[in-house]
Amino acid sequence: MEDGRLKLFGQEIHRLGLPWEQSRHVEVLARLEARTGKMIPPRDFMPVAERFGLAARLDRWIIRNALTRHGEAMRAGAILLDFNLSAQTLSAPQLWDFVDEAIAESGAPLSASRSPKPPPSPISTRRPSSCARRGSAIAASASTISALA
Repeated sequence: MEDGRLKLFGQEIHRLGLPWEQSRHVEVLARLEARTGKMIPPRDFMPVAERFGLAARLDRWIIRNALTRHGEAMRAGAILLDFNLSAQTLSAPQLWDFVDEAIAESGAPLSASRSPKPPPSPISTRRPSSCARRGSAIAASASTISALA
């Protein structure tokens, strides 16, 4: 992360049956750039990160950087970001406090309720009710969180 070799990519997720203009979901994907320049997929580096207790640190870097880069576009309703997270991250009790802080720092929308009618996500469900009370624009499932515009 510190040496700039962790790269973020986005893959559009289109919900079938909706017009393309309403398809605003982008799944944030991370790749590790090898010293040779080859892109290494998460299936090859995340198990090592999990084994050494670094997966939550990687996930937090990904969340913070994606929100920082795209917070303004999210606030404008142009995109929704989906994140695949490790079990290590999802089990951390401080996850939602971190997400709330990252949203606030990035300028991403603070609450999904500010959007007139966010389109349903084909991948994730609303964040757990204990976290939803704080009003952050995040939805959760066992493997994904989505920042909702």
